Amino acid sequence: MAHFERKAIFLVDLDLSLLNVAMAVAQDQSDLVEAWISTQKLTRPTEEQLASFRLSPELPFVSVIVQPFVLVQRVENSQ
Repeated sequence: MAHFERKAIFLVDLDLSLLNVAMAVAQDQSDLVEAWISTQKLTRPTEEQLASFRLSPELPFVSVIVQPFVLVQRVENSQ
């Protein structure tokens, strides 16, 4: 996956609003983004995580592209 190879994918923790994270990245709010990274609320996926996601294509995700990044968040199971 090209986005993974260029380290452009970030996983957004369920505690955060994907749209708020996207806005912070787009507006270059580096202090806020760095805080999320330091608390592991915003992480790069590992190869193992990506392999796990590929093995479970039924897992629901939503994503937002904020050039050059792809922000991805799992959708909570509402059942």
